[in-house]
Amino acid sequence: MVRRPGFAPLGWEAQGDGTAYQYPAHQRCRPLPSAMADEHPLFKSGDLVVSVKRLHLVFVFDPDSMTVKWHASDPFVAQHDPDFIGDGWIAVFDNQDDGTGRGSLLGGS
Repeated sequence: MVRRPGFAPLGWEAQGDGTAYQYPAHQRCRPLPSAMADEHPLFKSGDLVVSVKRLHLVFVFDPDSMTVKWHASDPFVAQHDPDFIGDGWIAVFDNQDDGTGRGSLLGGS
């Protein structure tokens, strides 16, 4: 469990083998694989991409320094299942329906 002394736990944990536990409050937490670290210059291997579905928030967290390195909350609605996909991109499934029937590409590092 990731926890800073005097603060409540963040509610998720990851193992060094790349396995991440799923908790209902955030849906998914995945570490950046070392094989993809060079493609994500803002982050390092082992940083975690986390989706907090109820807050409509996705962030990348460094468990070593206990800092949030990146976050986005708009235009997501009840998003889930984030993944590092290369070239500085993070994929997120967004449950917001914009009426177009297609997805969108947003950002990139």
